[in-house]
Amino acid sequence: MNMLKTPGIRQLFLLILLFITGVSYAQNIRIEIDPEVVPLNQPLRISIIGENQAIETYKGFPEIDGFVKRGSSSSTSTVINNGSISYEQSISMRYLARKEGTYRIPDFTLTVNGKEYSVQGRTVQVTPEAVASRNKNDPFGSNMIDNFLFPEDNRPIEYIEIDDDAFLAVTPDKREVYQGEGVNVTVAFYRGENSRAPFDFYKHNEQIAAIRKAIRPTNVWEEDFQITNHYPHRVEVNGKRYIQTKLYQATYYPLTLDPIEIPAVNLEMIKYKVARNPRFLARNKQVDYKTFTSRPVSITVKELPPHALKDRVPVGDFRLQERVYEEELSTGVSTYYNFRIVGEGNIQTLFKPEVPETDAFEIFDPVEQRDISRAGDRVSGQATFSYFITPKEPGTYDFGDLFQYIFFNPRTEVYDTLRSEISVSVTGDPIVEKGVEIETTGLFYDRIATTDNNLRSRIGGAWWQLMGNVLILLALVLTGIMVFKK
Repeated sequence: MNMLKTPGIRQLFLLILLFITGVSYAQNIRIEIDPEVVPLNQPLRISIIGENQAIETYKGFPEIDGFVKRGSSSSTSTVINNGSISYEQSISMRYLARKEGTYRIPDFTLTVNGKEYSVQGRTVQVTPEAVASRNKNDPFGSNMIDNFLFPEDNRPIEYIEIDDDAFLAVTPDKREVYQGEGVNVTVAFYRGENSRAPFDFYKHNEQIAAIRKAIRPTNVWEEDFQITNHYPHRVEVNGKRYIQTKLYQATYYPLTLDPIEIPAVNLEMIKYKVARNPRFLARNKQVDYKTFTSRPVSITVKELPPHALKDRVPVGDFRLQERVYEEELSTGVSTYYNFRIVGEGNIQTLFKPEVPETDAFEIFDPVEQRDISRAGDRVSGQATFSYFITPKEPGTYDFGDLFQYIFFNPRTEVYDTLRSEISVSVTGDPIVEKGVEIETTGLFYDRIATTDNNLRSRIGGAWWQLMGNVLILLALVLTGIMVFKK
């Protein structure tokens, strides 16, 4: 294996050569856009060129209206002249034009090796496809050889469209749900497993964001599956095999009885036309576009069956997991009890159990924790309520009398109750809360009975208060005079 073919090793080797020679060269990064006039069947290139400097990281190649990115390429060249070594590395992004015309590349910024470089935009002219010409005076390019090896090179290439057997679909896993019951909705692109039509995504992230915004209803709670890797996989639709690429997936929980209405959405794809007669070393695909539109979807929301708590109970398929740290308890000695609801449903809406008041225990508000998992087409998880409990009365107690949870199960279509099955035994003396005795005896209350209740004049007291204020004022004045004399 030629180790110098590895880009990192090759760059290291070049740097070592520069170090050994002891020669210093100017390091420079420049950005080039070329050509100004580009035929429709040839790429426009934006290149990062590093002179005597390795390009280690880069980002920011722009999107250009009217062009499609067709991948990047890299190259490295080294010149050794009289023992002096210089090298140049370039990274190029190739763009193909959709059609002929004049296009404007706006100003943009590229980040290379952590440093930003501002690039001035320019105008690019896209001309008709270029046809390769041959030098008739070249003895190795004679008409006889041309006609033998390239019999059709002088004819224009004819591109045709291939049937794609593809569609965009918004698919719910149910067409009718109860209020509060989850319905999983998927937006996906499908193409026939045996279809030979070549496709590419166009402005992928922008279109998915627009689709997500367009279909999200306002009368639901949404659990978004946050699909970031759009990997294709095989599925079967109506007995036929397709390649499915999921674009968006979420589970909706209706908050009202209004139907869940999902409008039609669009997805624009790059669909290539192919050459009717492919040629060696020729451009045998032509960029074209096709827009796919899904059908609108309506999901009916049903009212829950009659129940005294139907407007308050959660909806889902749940079971109970519980744990008490000790079953043999003593009065005044606290313990912990976990009441955990596990299953499939809207975990975020699982509220804490309503615990009745009791003289046997002091029960504090629980610490709440919720864990949610989104996998396949299900939203599941658990809600844990951790209680701090202090026994106050000896005896044997069933926690089922204290800890219960009513919910509606859409799978069985009945109301169900999660009830604790734990029983604890409490020993010790009862803990009686002592009341606060208010003593009414004391000096204040004793004097009430003996104090004279006859009215007395307060004029004399006021006179003495006035005299005292005058004396204080005179003392302040005299003090000030003595200070100023000094």
